[in-house]
Amino acid sequence: MPLLWDDFFAANPLDFTLRTVPAMFAARGDAHAGIDEAVGSIEKLLVLAKEQGEEEGPKTKAKKAPKAKLPVITIAQAKLKPDALAGLDRWKARHPAVAARLAPEDILVDTNRGRATAWYRIRINLKNVPEAERPASEALDPDYDPKTEYGDWSGDG
Repeated sequence: MPLLWDDFFAANPLDFTLRTVPAMFAARGDAHAGIDEAVGSIEKLLVLAKEQGEEEGPKTKAKKAPKAKLPVITIAQAKLKPDALAGLDRWKARHPAVAARLAPEDILVDTNRGRATAWYRIRINLKNVPEAERPASEALDPDYDPKTEYGDWSGDG
């Protein structure tokens, strides 16, 4: 049931229920009565569009600056979670100074879904490690590739 603009800002949506609207409708009548007799035209709009031409296009928002990427390295990828965590322990042993700077939330243990089973990846967020002390990416330990489970399966169906 349409409201008058004066009523719109003062109206409470909770006042419009199946019990209250029929009485409002009876008191105000059909707000849509006569809509078919008041046919409008878009001629003025077409003239305005022609006057403005094609140069006046939609305004677009300025693009946001790209977010700076976090310094994250992947250190392990394994079929089983204990194997991935063992790879994390070996990495920590190779980089004890860096490991000491890591907060618990800097160690990301991801469970990824393979075709039929899950596999695990461990990534390290080095945001709390000074850039000069950050270790470079190394070969993954362990380095599990979930695609090896399926031989020559190409994924084409």
